[in-house]
Amino acid sequence: TLEYLMRHLACLAGSCSATNMPTKNLVIVWAPNLFRSQQEESACASGRAACMELQRQSNVVEFIIDHTDVLFCSSSTLGIGDGAGERPPAGALS
Repeated sequence: TLEYLMRHLACLAGSCSATNMPTKNLVIVWAPNLFRSQQEESACASGRAACMELQRQSNVVEFIIDHTDVLFCSSSTLGIGDGAGERPPAGALS
């Protein structure tokens, strides 16, 4: 699931002239949703701690988006099952 999502976000970032969503914008939206924790919710009482936590989350998500092809190389998923590493046909998710 993470691989599919990150490949999609990398594709959006790669088409930022059409989508108006460069990596930095995607990170702002996705980082807090991917790394939400109880510690983060308690850190909201302290603005500085919440800001530092958000920065760490953003750095991780930005790194994953920027390095999706290396982190999720198709050869690492071979042999897991039939069709591993393949994208579903266009319109299959609609």
